[in-house]
Amino acid sequence: MEKITITLAAALLTSTLSSASEVLFYDSFDQQPDWTSDDYLNDRALPQGWFSARAQEEWSPATGFPNSQPNAQILAANAERAVNGVGKSYVMYRESEGVPKQWNSDSILALFLPELNTQWDSSKQYDPTSGYDEVYLQFDITFSNDMIARYYDHSVGQGKIARIFHFDGEPGKLYSYFEGKQNPSLVWDMSGGHQYYGFRNLLAFLPRQVGRDYDAVLNPPHQMHMGGMSASYFSTIKGMMPDGSDSILPNLLLNDGTPIGPNRGELDQIFGDEKTWVTMGLYVKMNSAPGVHDGVFMQWLNDQRIMHLDQIAWVDDGRNMVKWNVIAIGGNDAYNHYPAEDKDEHWFAIDNVLVATHLPDVWQPSATFTLEAPSDFTVEQVQ
Repeated sequence: MEKITITLAAALLTSTLSSASEVLFYDSFDQQPDWTSDDYLNDRALPQGWFSARAQEEWSPATGFPNSQPNAQILAANAERAVNGVGKSYVMYRESEGVPKQWNSDSILALFLPELNTQWDSSKQYDPTSGYDEVYLQFDITFSNDMIARYYDHSVGQGKIARIFHFDGEPGKLYSYFEGKQNPSLVWDMSGGHQYYGFRNLLAFLPRQVGRDYDAVLNPPHQMHMGGMSASYFSTIKGMMPDGSDSILPNLLLNDGTPIGPNRGELDQIFGDEKTWVTMGLYVKMNSAPGVHDGVFMQWLNDQRIMHLDQIAWVDDGRNMVKWNVIAIGGNDAYNHYPAEDKDEHWFAIDNVLVATHLPDVWQPSATFTLEAPSDFTVEQVQ
């Protein structure tokens, strides 16, 4: 299997730990041919190296609306929406259809980690025992100024951004989320608005259980409901750094070193405007045996660890142990503020997707950091 070695720039570290981490996959999108979800809908074309896509769009050139946008795009014409304003990124448009609680705008790209550089065959049975006990997913992300304006005017609704999960491999069931074929699952979502509780760090911990108790996490730092946690980027991050100190997120709207706040985090405080990119890291480790609450989840925003949970039963009593074998970026959105006739659209983007089979050395508990985001990589392909 081909692997890629990613070396973080040495200037980012203030420790003497090795800064190299062997990973399974890396895509800056810069070398990808131009692609949109219309290409997928028309002839099932996928971006190079990706296993599967899922697209749902009400208005785009493919659906008879030439002045509207495909939901997912990797285009040279979008260079200003890539890191440093050059190259390409994965741009996703969110549509508002005006139907309360309806989920729209599928824009998923997925990888099946045990079989990289292959495309999903929906008639094939994939090995349900394959995968990894640990997975680390990292990417850069930005939110458009149009989306920020909607956040302040009403809200961004809810939207899925990234997932790490186990796929049982049954033919045609990769996206059958309600049939128990994709669990356990970790989902990072976005939600919130200025008029409500600020921008929320919405996390879903969906265990592999006999029923649907969703009680995988012991001693969570915030109240949970049905496996979901609407955490704060301001208050829930207290005590989350490896040394037990509080995480501190700088206000990227002011960009003067002051922290977000005073009582919560706003979208543009946390992530800046559409020219600002932050690095998000998500790490999962499977529990040691069914029902044992020793599984792990960690989350980083730039150099700050903002979530650390180490009492998770990803696999519960009565279910077989499995491994993590799928990551996905993008998703669908419950955003319906405007009626369908308005054909409202706004975008966010992801760049520099990295997937590792273990926690990189730079994130180990004994490492310390500068305040610069770990986004500078040297990439070397290893046969």
